[in-house]
Amino acid sequence: MVLFITNFLKSLHEEQLIYFNLTTLRWEFELEKIVYKEISTDIADFLSERVTRLPRPIQEGLKIAACLGSTFHLTVFQKANKSSDEVTKDFILFAKENGFLQELSPYQFIWSHDQLQEAAYSLIHTNKREITHLLVGARIYLDTTADELPLLIHDIVRNMNIGIAHLDSLDRKTELAQLNLVAGEQSRQSSAFYTAANYFMTGAGLLGDNWQDTDQYELGMKLFNSAAEMLIVTGHITQMESTIEQPLIHARNLEDRLPAYHSSIRFLCLSGRFAEALNTCFSILSDLGEVFPDNVSDETIQTEIQSTRMVLADFPLCNLQSLPQMTDPMMHWMMRTMTTAMLILFSSNTRMAAFLGCRMSQLSAEHGWCAYAAFGLFTFGQSLIGATKNVDEGCAWSKAGISLLKESKNNDGRLPVLEALHCEFISFWKEPIQATSDSLIRSHQETLMEGQMEFAMSTAFHHCRHSFMSGTSLAKLSDDCISVSTKMAELKQLWAFMFHASLHCLVLKLMGKDDNSVFAAVGMVISNEDELLQRAITTGKQTMMLAYWFRDYETAAQMSELYGKDHMRFMDIYYIFYEGLTALQLARRESNEKEKWIGIGESAVSKFQTWVGHSTWNFENKHLLLSAELASVKGDFRAAEEKYKASAISAHEHRFIHEEGLAIELLGSFYKNRGDLESSRDVLTKARACYIKWGATAVVDQLDASMEKNT
Repeated sequence: MVLFITNFLKSLHEEQLIYFNLTTLRWEFELEKIVYKEISTDIADFLSERVTRLPRPIQEGLKIAACLGSTFHLTVFQKANKSSDEVTKDFILFAKENGFLQELSPYQFIWSHDQLQEAAYSLIHTNKREITHLLVGARIYLDTTADELPLLIHDIVRNMNIGIAHLDSLDRKTELAQLNLVAGEQSRQSSAFYTAANYFMTGAGLLGDNWQDTDQYELGMKLFNSAAEMLIVTGHITQMESTIEQPLIHARNLEDRLPAYHSSIRFLCLSGRFAEALNTCFSILSDLGEVFPDNVSDETIQTEIQSTRMVLADFPLCNLQSLPQMTDPMMHWMMRTMTTAMLILFSSNTRMAAFLGCRMSQLSAEHGWCAYAAFGLFTFGQSLIGATKNVDEGCAWSKAGISLLKESKNNDGRLPVLEALHCEFISFWKEPIQATSDSLIRSHQETLMEGQMEFAMSTAFHHCRHSFMSGTSLAKLSDDCISVSTKMAELKQLWAFMFHASLHCLVLKLMGKDDNSVFAAVGMVISNEDELLQRAITTGKQTMMLAYWFRDYETAAQMSELYGKDHMRFMDIYYIFYEGLTALQLARRESNEKEKWIGIGESAVSKFQTWVGHSTWNFENKHLLLSAELASVKGDFRAAEEKYKASAISAHEHRFIHEEGLAIELLGSFYKNRGDLESSRDVLTKARACYIKWGATAVVDQLDASMEKNT
């Protein structure tokens, strides 16, 4: 409104309907004429009408400035306008004094209002806008040196792309396609992935029908491969499949086809077609001369671990710069492909993942080291923990992989990925879970900036899961889950969403809220509890924990039998914890299988006793709680009471509010079973306070019902 009034008054002054009388030294106006003046109700129409009365050179300058966008640099304007320094100076002075432009910084200008820019743009006839943009871009390009091109590339390409329809020469189209490639690569490096995708797709569209048979071949392969990669990053799945077909079909040899293969693998994973993705990986490896068995046994893994230990015996942990570098480009592709396969296998076939990690380390020792070799060292470390239970050695090799990647001259944006994997699979053995959760946030942000969307979403999920295990407020965690789900749906990361959704369902169930909205976010509806159970089985098996918290021990026991827990991954630890607690509850109820359940409980106690040596912070309260339950089952009531209390204290000190509440609740149940109802009520009230602080409304309601029943 202020802009409208200002320009309206200026128009009255230009038409001498309002003027300053030098005789009376006051402003005067022609009221009768002003009253009858037609005033547009549309500010843009009014401004458009006003700019048509400006001097011709000013109008031409405004047209050019409007084509350059909401902000522009003086150098760009001068190149586009083909004007002298004096003419440019006069135009800028007029535009500033008359309120069209403001100076953001020296030589950088912004339109005072978007409607002023629209008014200036309206000076260009609709039929001439495309050709005007093409002319503007061409003028800037022809007056730009090689050193200036990186700074002006977007002004050039953005304008020329608008006028593509007016390019009738194949040579000119090829030249613009090359410029789109440069602009796309620059946008990708600055994490402007949507812009990069648009540049690459536009460039690919400029190629001739038979580009693969001409000197456009190399340019075409780069454009289609880059476009496919950016379409994956931005979640444009429908365009991705047809785009990746071009380099896959027209590549002249295996080396040229490899980038497209890797985009295809990412696309398959994004679509949840992991078996196809793995088949493609192993097919590539076979073509590169590395053949792997279909299955590997535990004995094979032990043999590979020992062989890898021998090969890496002289690995210079303190002098990574001295390592010989891998120089064979096909070996680089082999290591990259093995890394891709290995990351897929982490959740489906840990033995094969371990086998690949060992093989990568052995090949690196033989052929030289590269950035992808760091993932081999990480996986070798993970296999040491899973297969040999050697946590200290495994952690050391995982950290060696991170150090190697940091020293790599070209880590291809993989450092935050490996750091995220270390947080997800390794660091909890030594560091407080709360600290690893914070590290995962940082890794998530870094992988997003690198365009590693699969890992960014995986890291976001693991952050939420670590937060849950840390006892984070469920209300805050639910908000985080919603934010992550929205981003996953936006980027079409549905494979990650399925894992994440089962966690969010668990959180909402504990909060006493409906969980259908979780799946509805991406068009799924869970119609009943059985369907939710099945969905959870296939996407993380969170139901075992949910069943335990709601005292459905039979379901929890059934779920534990479906899950292998000997790989020593993050969730394996918690499944062993809940399996042990479940078994010791069932040992009290099922006399005919009591020894079986006690055996499972004793195994859990033994494992946590070992793990406490690695991290008192993460494992002490859990070991004490399992020990308390075992002592109670065996009739050692004094030891049980002491350990319940010690577990609650440890959980409190280490900020596991949910497990503090659980320890106190189990102590209350212990007192009740011993006939001490007064002590039971006192401690259950404290457990209730912990659950309220955690935000587990459904657990509080369950506890209230139990306390009322026993009143």
